[in-house]
Amino acid sequence: FPVTITLDDLNNEWINDSDIDPSELGNESLKTPKLHQKWSWYLVEEKKALYALVHQLEQRSIVWEMWLLKTMTESERQDYNNAGYKLPPFSDKRILKPDVEKNLNSIDEISKLKIKIGLQNDKIDYIKSVLGMIGNRSFQIKDAIAWAQYTSGL
Repeated sequence: FPVTITLDDLNNEWINDSDIDPSELGNESLKTPKLHQKWSWYLVEEKKALYALVHQLEQRSIVWEMWLLKTMTESERQDYNNAGYKLPPFSDKRILKPDVEKNLNSIDEISKLKIKIGLQNDKIDYIKSVLGMIGNRSFQIKDAIAWAQYTSGL
């Protein structure tokens, strides 16, 4: 899936982008569409990465469910292992269908993917909040202009 930016990098990027130079309010106003485009692109890229992670989780969950319920053959298990899965040999333990979800959550690979999905959602939420701030940027600039006029006696 696509390589994405870290939450720390997004935060540092926003620290740089959120500065408004009070001596160049006209130019700052003209930067708004570029900032919106930049952060909208980040949102698209992070959503693509989220979709890839969700797809990967779904695929891995299906294979592990087949393994847990023993609905795959030994040769299929070996084929999946050759494809990068790490399915252990079948055990004598029987798992009932209602217990599959609980057992899936205890599989390290599935847990790690769920954590990655959670972090990906956090990044998307952060980018959406930045886009909201960019949407309000013109009001902030207008307020700064009004304040400058007020303090200079105009």
